[in-house]
Amino acid sequence: MEEFVRERLGWPEGRVVMREWLDEFDGFRVEVWEREPEPVKTGPRAGKPNWRSGKTAKVKRIYAEADFRLWEAEWSKRTGLCLACTGDGEVFVSWHHIEGTKTKPCRRCGGTGRNP
Repeated sequence: MEEFVRERLGWPEGRVVMREWLDEFDGFRVEVWEREPEPVKTGPRAGKPNWRSGKTAKVKRIYAEADFRLWEAEWSKRTGLCLACTGDGEVFVSWHHIEGTKTKPCRRCGGTGRNP
């Protein structure tokens, strides 16, 4: 998603920090910052990003899901990587506080990470 927004805004690599969420429509609402905000200096959130800070430029965009899916297909063709696992060969299954992250081989590419 971050790479999609970076290409749409025409920003260079490493410049986009963002939060995203799904809304009630078939699309994504995205808040984009030019850089990571300064950390909170005191209190229980000390050291975490201060997203309420007005010191970073913020852009709000809405993208249709169809536009994002089209970009995903183009990205997969351009990079030669599997779309489902983004070239890792494994997909997320679950997370447990004791066992940690569980993954399994990607069914789309057969665990190779290459575009089928």
